Formats: sequence, structure tokens, C-alpha cells
Amino acid sequence: MTRLAEGQERLVEEQRKIWEAIGQTEATLKSFMESTDKRFVSHGIKLDELDAKAIERDATDRLDAYVYERIDPLELLDQRLRSRALAAAYRAGQITREERDQICAADALAVGEDVETGKPACVAVEVSVIANADDVERALLRSNLFLKAVKAAVTNKPEEWQELLPAVPEKACGVVIGQRITDAARWKAEEENVILAKYRNGHGREGW
Repeated sequence: MTRLAEGQERLVEEQRKIWEAIGQTEATLKSFMESTDKRFVSHGIKLDELDAKAIERDATDRLDAYVYERIDPLELLDQRLRSRALAAAYRAGQITREERDQICAADALAVGEDVETGKPACVAVEVSVIANADDVERALLRSNLFLKAVKAAVTNKPEEWQELLPAVPEKACGVVIGQRITDAARWKAEEENVILAKYRNGHGREGW
């Protein structure tokens, strides 16, 4: 074999190795990009979840600011009071396990005075980044079930609830607070007489 032929063979072999290296580099880069994309998506989902939780916490802490035109004054029920009311109603057979689970799934529960009638009312709240018709339906359902449970608890032992509820509540009020609100939610809320409010952050600006 001539030196020229040997040189050509070495050149071909070197080119083959170079293309193999390029192929391996591209595969490594593709794998890296795919894993990076997955991490970004994962972090994005976690940030969305944290944002939703922050909105829920802030909105329920300042619930009276959203409902005072309809329910005023208002008292947010803590875990102890919620548990007392639901346990009493459940033990009395006034609500089922499924109904109790529905009530517990509400983002917040409160009692207050209906501005129109001056009588006690029960409030169930749904907070969502994007408020839709489903949120309105859940708030309506859970407020009615909560009213049913509190009625049973107050009727069975009125002395235990005298300070918070001097009379048996008569009205259920569903509340939906959303950072964004769909037209379907607006139509459903108007149809069902559910309070629909746009989330406002700590500086008083409306959500986007």
C-alpha cells in the first residue's frame, strides 16, 4: 500500500471518529435539554401550586373584605369549631359521610349575619386561580350542606352555640374568589345568587 493510500485511510478513520464524537455529543446534549425541560416544568407546577396556596390563604384571611355587602359581620370558623359542628351533625345522623367530606373540602367556612334579613347565615368559600362554573357549583353545594350541619348542631345543643349563633341559621351563602374569572362563572354565580369576587392582593390591586 502506498503512503498516499495509507494517509487517505487514516484520514477516513479520523473523520469517522470525529462524526461518532459529534453524534455522542448531540445525544448527550439532547438528553440534558430534555431533563432540564422536565425540571423546569416540574418547578413551574410547584410554583403554580405555591401561588394557589398563597392566594387561598390571603383571600380567606381577608374574607370579610369580599362579602361584607351581603354578610356582615362575619366570623371565620377555625378547625375546632368546624369539627364540633360537623361531628354533632354527623352523630345525630343529619349529614352523611359523603356530605361531611364535601363540607370539609371547602377552602373556608364561616358564619355571619345576613345584611338583608339580619339573621344568621352559613358561608362556604372556594378560592381558585381561575374561577369557573364548577367552583360556583361547589360553593353552592357546600354552603347548603354546611347550613344543614350547623342547623343540626345548634338545634341539638343551642347553649353551646349561643355566643356565636344566638339563633338557628336560615341562609346558606356560597362564595367564590378567583384571580381570574371566566364568563361561565359569572353567569352561574348570577343564576345561583353566589357571591363572586375577584382576588385582590395585599396591596389592594385586582388580580390579573
